[in-house]
Order: sequence, then structure tokens, then C-alpha cells
Amino acid sequence: MWLCGAIIATAGTVVYVELGTGLPRNGGEKNYLEFIYRRPKFMMTCVFSVYALITGSAAANSVVFGEYVIHSFDMTPNRWNTRSVAFLCLTFCLLAHGMMHKFGLCLQNALGFSKLLILFAIAVSGLFCLVGVPGFAVRDGYEKPRNFEWDKMWQGSRTNVNAFVMGMYSVIWSFTGYSNANYALSEVKDPIRTIKRAAPLAMFFVAMALSVFVALSVLGNLLSGQFAQGRVSSYSSTIINTLVAIGLFLLYTPAYRIWGWNPPFHAPKTIIVLFFFSNLFLVVVPLIPPSNGLGVYEHLPYWLHVFVAYLVSLIGMGYWYARCVWIPRRKGYRLERQWVLQEDGVPRFVFEEVPQ
Repeated sequence: MWLCGAIIATAGTVVYVELGTGLPRNGGEKNYLEFIYRRPKFMMTCVFSVYALITGSAAANSVVFGEYVIHSFDMTPNRWNTRSVAFLCLTFCLLAHGMMHKFGLCLQNALGFSKLLILFAIAVSGLFCLVGVPGFAVRDGYEKPRNFEWDKMWQGSRTNVNAFVMGMYSVIWSFTGYSNANYALSEVKDPIRTIKRAAPLAMFFVAMALSVFVALSVLGNLLSGQFAQGRVSSYSSTIINTLVAIGLFLLYTPAYRIWGWNPPFHAPKTIIVLFFFSNLFLVVVPLIPPSNGLGVYEHLPYWLHVFVAYLVSLIGMGYWYARCVWIPRRKGYRLERQWVLQEDGVPRFVFEEVPQ
């Protein structure tokens, strides 16, 4: 399963490298979906914005950070001390990126680099223990791992398809982040060359070990704005990845060639196919009822996270209709989007109300 997750994540990396080199500016999937799905006008913008707002995990990650900090002081986490630390954490992140831009970026990069070092150390220590290097053996009093023994290898495993999908979501979470750099390409020097080199290298290092969630790691996630991979957000992300893969295929069809899609890097078509069908599988299978006694939740319906994920999209579509269709029609204007350059040199879109 870990091998399957690494293959899917690698395919996703290749797909996003092509999209990132073709549209090298801030925004990530928002830019790609807007570029591909242009009708109805602004609908994809609204749907993705609602998805990012509702499934964003800054609050949840900050609470996790607070729990680790409280534990580090040998204190018992409770509702108030954990949330107080979480509030201070989010405030610090806001000030770091809002008022001390260079400091925030340096701290974010330092924490990211330290996380890679920790992952590397864990992976190497495990290999040393496996081959019997002195000093890396499991201490007395601790259970020695027996992961490679056949009678223990499959302990606790389930064979139904829903269990496989839930396990795959957990595995892919360990590799998530392969598209994070695409969110800030406008602020990267020579973004095309950087994304082509950095993304595969990052996947290589991440594939060496599991993600380690300690306090600094969680703070690094908050600073970089990484999305969580809970069941709802995982499913929503999978839907978006499916649309991205379909859209990339559309860009090579005759109907879309007028847009002149010709990035400096092209993902192999077999990789795009693999990425599309793997995400389609993860979208469809959760709709299948699980076997008796093997439900996703203990007291909730198995389809709840699927329903909430689609509800998020419906909320986005409702907001689009009200903001971009109904209100402009009643007030006699139309929305137009203009490309402007900010004082800091970063371009962005702004919406203007044009009278009809």
C-alpha cells in the first residue's frame, strides 16, 4: 500500500509540475481549474474558494501544536490551555507573514529543512536497526518490531475495498504537499526551473520515511498553509485532483488547442491516466456500503464525509450564483476580473463591477 501511495503521489507531482510550469504564478489548483473550466464564468473560482475556506486546517493544526507544547512542559492539556497556545500560534503566524515577511519565510524554510533532517534521521536509524548496527538496537523493555514476519505482517488487516481506500487516504497523507509549491510560484525566483527540480527531489526525500508530527513540524505546516487530510478534506482534494487530471487531458484536445497550452514540461500521458484513475477510484469506492461491522464510523453513516464534501461544492455553487449572477442581474452590473500589479511586485486578480 505504501508503494501504491508513493506511485500515486509521484504521478501527482509530475502532473502538477506540468501545470506549474505552464501557469507559474500563485494559486495552485485555483489557477488550473479557472484556466480549464472557464464556463460558467467564475463558478470554479467560487467553488474552490469555499472549499479552501471550509476545509482549511489552520485551527485544527494550531490545536495540535498547542497540545504538543503543553506536553513539552509536562502539563496536562485541557480545553483552555491548549486553545490559548493555539491562539498565540495563529497570531504569531499572522504577524510573521503579515509584518515580517522575510523573517516568516526564513523561519518557514528552516522548520521545513529541520523536518527533512528528522525524517532522514528516522529512516536511517530504522535501517541501521534492521541490519544490526551497534547502538541502534531496540532497548530492553520495549517491544521489538516483527513487521517482516509473515504471521505478524498482516495482523489487523482487512480485505474489504472500503478499508483499502481508507488506508490509501492515510498513506497518501504522508506524501501530501507535492503541490504546495504551486501555491506560491509568483514569489519563487525562476519558478519554472525551480519546480522542475525541487518537486521530484522533495518526493524522493519524503518517500524515505513517514511524516513526523511534532510541535515544530505542525508549526511549519501552519506557516506554509498546508491543507489537512481529514476524511472530508481528503475526499474534497481527491475530487479536485480528478478534475485537474481530466482538465489536463482536455488541454490536448482539438477544442482546447486554441488556448495554446504548451508548457516547458509535459507530463507523459500514461502518468496523467494513472493519476486520473487512481483518484477516480478513491472518489467512487467510498460510495460502496462497507461490510457488516467494518464501517468507517462507529455511530455515523459511512457516507457522511462524502456527503459533506459534495455539500461544500454545492455551497460554493450557491455562493457563485448569488454573487456572480443573481445580485449583478438585480443591480444592473456585471463582474469583470482585471489583472493588476501590487506595490510589492506580486500580480493578482481584482473584481470590478461594470455597469450594464
